[in-house]
Amino acid sequence: NRRKSDFLTEFSHVDIHGSVLCLGSRDGAEVDALRTLGNLAIGVDLAYPPNSPFVHYGDFHHLPYPNKLFDNVYTNAFDHTHSPELLLSEIKRVLKPLGHFHLRSSIGYDEGLTVGTFEACRWRTQDELIRLIRVNGLTHYVSKPLGQLYKNRYTLHLFQLI
Repeated sequence: NRRKSDFLTEFSHVDIHGSVLCLGSRDGAEVDALRTLGNLAIGVDLAYPPNSPFVHYGDFHHLPYPNKLFDNVYTNAFDHTHSPELLLSEIKRVLKPLGHFHLRSSIGYDEGLTVGTFEACRWRTQDELIRLIRVNGLTHYVSKPLGQLYKNRYTLHLFQLI
């Protein structure tokens, strides 16, 4: 319930409507929050709870969904990708034209992040991460620091598929 409450607070600052695919969604707290806000949302994760009403089993590098299905893709697990280019290709594939990619990311390791043992992808700065995503075909629109909710270490970035 605390994680769902945190996500409800996070999403209250975001204009996100329609269908939402949540990548790396663990127990589905963000999916539950997005549904509470009136969205059609589903998550995908490699380690999901059995019989979850919120999360399907799947690898976000090889999404089991048709092309151009979702209005939005959200993830806070970009640091878990072993191939940013492959992940971004899948995100672009499942997004509808003019769809949005919402990325909650941490600060970079040059900005004070202590890199843990589970991160497969890391970046020096958030600007470096934004450049990586832009080079892979998504247009960056806005970044919103999430403030005290996440101890000033996370930012929500919005990209669009043009």
